[in-house]
Amino acid sequence: ANSWWGRLYVVGLPSHMQYFRAHFGVPHDDKTIRLVAASPPNMCDESARIPILNNAEEMDDRTVIVAIRGGCTFGEKGNKAQEAGAAGILFVNNIEGNDHPQGPDAHCSNTTASMINKDDGAHLLKALRHKQDGVKGRFVSMTCKDKTPSTSYCFPARTSDNEFISNLEYTGKMVVDGVEFGFIMGEFGSWMNPII
Repeated sequence: ANSWWGRLYVVGLPSHMQYFRAHFGVPHDDKTIRLVAASPPNMCDESARIPILNNAEEMDDRTVIVAIRGGCTFGEKGNKAQEAGAAGILFVNNIEGNDHPQGPDAHCSNTTASMINKDDGAHLLKALRHKQDGVKGRFVSMTCKDKTPSTSYCFPARTSDNEFISNLEYTGKMVVDGVEFGFIMGEFGSWMNPII
């Protein structure tokens, strides 16, 4: 039960991000993954116009590479992610909006490939700058049904994703001058660095 769009839930971020799956690669599974920023950020040697991944040794079959769109093709980057042994690649759009990335040069890819919009990507990349070893998250495939002719509602396409969503923590504790305070995150804003 996979659709062509869904929500990316990232541990520590106050709200989900909408993603669109690429026209290449395989669907996301229902497992928690680790998101790691690509090095260089757009995964491309701009002068040679070839895909590169300087931190390929950090990737494994539970890691999704986060790369900014541009420089090289989606397919070239997708193939590079597969070559590195990553579970997939998440493109951050470098223009407003979101899209289903094309990849005619990566149709045989057995990794996942998706895109999020520029603003959500900026929040995610900020979190990744604070967490060099990556952040945890899950791609939740969504489906929608009409309630009435004028309204619809959307929900996870896989029942296994409901437990993950319901167990996300939006509360925490912080200590200021030796005094402990509890907090609840709002459903807006950017990532909270728990180290501060």
